[in-house]
Amino acid sequence: MKVSIIVPVYNTELYLRECLDSLLNQTIKNYEVIVIDDGSTDNSLKIIKEYHEKHPKIIKYKSIKNGGVSNARNVGISMAKGEYIGFVDSDDYIDKDMYLKLYNKATLEKSDIALCGYYKSNGKELELCKMQGNNEFGSSIKKNPELIKYSYAFAAVHLFKKELIDKNKIIFEDYKIFEDLLFTYKSYKHANKIVKVFEPLYYYRTRNDGTSVTQGFSKNYTQIFDVMNELKEYYKGYISQEYITYLALKHIFIRFRTKTSLKKLITKYKFVNKAFKYLDDFDSNWKENSFFESHKKSKHFSTLYWIIAPMKVGTTK
Repeated sequence: MKVSIIVPVYNTELYLRECLDSLLNQTIKNYEVIVIDDGSTDNSLKIIKEYHEKHPKIIKYKSIKNGGVSNARNVGISMAKGEYIGFVDSDDYIDKDMYLKLYNKATLEKSDIALCGYYKSNGKELELCKMQGNNEFGSSIKKNPELIKYSYAFAAVHLFKKELIDKNKIIFEDYKIFEDLLFTYKSYKHANKIVKVFEPLYYYRTRNDGTSVTQGFSKNYTQIFDVMNELKEYYKGYISQEYITYLALKHIFIRFRTKTSLKKLITKYKFVNKAFKYLDDFDSNWKENSFFESHKKSKHFSTLYWIIAPMKVGTTK
């Protein structure tokens, strides 16, 4: 078996058929799709069973008690028989050649991890997420930590060698969000080589129906502090602190520019204040990090820091 594709499902009946159709249309041969129904209360399980009955050799499934996306993915990993493992969210869809291109790239270059670009889709238009770092990839984190700056935390655009995951006991931790970040970068540390397919092959759906934790400002964003602390400890003495701080800045500042309703303005204000205090404790030299130099021309970043920084007034509990 070349590839196992793991799909956690929770109440995504509106998008699930498009997702599963895109997986069935893959041009790679000898692969499996493992669908984990995480206690859905809509018609998702019914749809999963329908697809399994029509395509039993490709689509496997298991229905479990609701335990969250991390648990569902971990169950999928335990069932996987593929040489490599991929992850697709059940409200997204993928290019028909995605896993063929990732698998060919990984095996040709004898790499433990391969990743590709992606689009964001709001159902009406596509936004291309630009890919950079041509010279950084094709190496390991130890040999060239610069590739961290051009990587994605998003597990779904990656293909991971199963042996790498099993050998190093890497699992998805029980976080509401940012579980991808921890899994991906723990895997990066142990990979012999990380390669990149410079094409957008994944279609990430941004939803405005109130069900996605990534839409709108969330109180769960403070979990980034715990995740980065864990990652800092995981990489301690392995690569320079500068690169882990770069990741922390990247993911914290992304939350700074998240759109906020008036109702959640105080929540965002508290997060910003906590973030500056956290960064001071995380790395006293964070203001000198190369993150600022590389992002100062960004349309989001040019004035962002200088607008947000004065908000640091007093201590917010």
